[in-house]
Amino acid sequence: MLKYLEQKKIPLDLDEFNNTNGMVFDEQEKIFRESDTFRILSMISCVLMDLGVLIQRE
Repeated sequence: MLKYLEQKKIPLDLDEFNNTNGMVFDEQEKIFRESDTFRILSMISCVLMDLGVLIQRE
């Protein structure tokens, strides 16, 4: 995840992680629209998987 943040030049601010998470989510949504897959799991993706909104494909 840290390598991904560095590559995409997304700032990591642990005091305000919602901004970082939002940027990661937006980037992943763009990739998802293009390829129908997520590349990494952001924290919000983990929450959505826990809630059953997202499911993992094998």
